Amino acid sequence: WGCGWLVGSFLAMFRIHQVFVSLIKVDLLMAVLLLNLAAFFLGLAAWEIALDCVVIGVTCVWAVMGVVGAKYEVRSYMILYFLFALCEPVYILQKFGKLATRSKYHHVDTAQFYFVGSLAVLIRIAL
Repeated sequence: WGCGWLVGSFLAMFRIHQVFVSLIKVDLLMAVLLLNLAAFFLGLAAWEIALDCVVIGVTCVWAVMGVVGAKYEVRSYMILYFLFALCEPVYILQKFGKLATRSKYHHVDTAQFYFVGSLAVLIRIAL
């Protein structure tokens, strides 16, 4: 109750803010989980792991921008936040395509990648 003034005077706005911030945290968790799955189970090359780490860094910046933009109602942060929200699902779908078409991944059970990736895309759509 004491921090409701940060996002407005209505308790409903505070609850919406809490759900929004929670979804951002879950989205960040899904991105890190996808990186771990890809690095350990697929045996990715070093440059692919480095690229995925850069994506995780950008996702962290995106998450901070969303939380700060929502908390302090910074319009420019929120515009950048929603523009970037379209980029990560495209990246995940590109990874799905790579998993489906590359023959070197036929020995790996890819169901966990599709499940976690689908959850990540659905969470990003919910945001």
